[in-house]
Amino acid sequence: SNDINIELEKIRIINSLLKDEQKECYVEQEVKNRLVFVPTLNGNIRIIEDIKGIASDYYPKFNILIKSIEDGTFKGAKRFYVEGLNGLCEVRFLNTRVLFCQLDKNTYGIIGAFVKKITSDTYYKTMINNYNSLYRASLDILISNLSDPEFMNVQDEYYKELFNILEPQTNLKVKSL
Repeated sequence: SNDINIELEKIRIINSLLKDEQKECYVEQEVKNRLVFVPTLNGNIRIIEDIKGIASDYYPKFNILIKSIEDGTFKGAKRFYVEGLNGLCEVRFLNTRVLFCQLDKNTYGIIGAFVKKITSDTYYKTMINNYNSLYRASLDILISNLSDPEFMNVQDEYYKELFNILEPQTNLKVKSL
């Protein structure tokens, strides 16, 4: 019993040290990361195609996830360490996922988005592998174009297109009495 208490105290101390270390890592600052969008093999933007094929009920969750990459909070972030998936990351909110990769200090490649089917681990692994292949195929091209203003302007247009889908402007007509 005394040995257990000693071990529990060790765990408590380690956890408190880890929490202190994490606090130091996250300095509050306004971050605005640049987003670059990974294309499909035929040149379309993968995440825009994904979002268009997903029920609009999920749009607020995807909106939160993408904004978390942009503002540097990375909601529910997970990095893949499996061989072949190195560099691939995801942000998660309930059953929604957005895959991304870091291209430079403050630029992130947005790879794709999907809803994780709770019942199918195979579906999830297939999606991850498909997105990883797409990301690997375009990685060099994306990185080599980050300093090209024209390329980045096109990325800004994709950003606007994506958020026009995720945040549709509701045209409310006011009835005059």
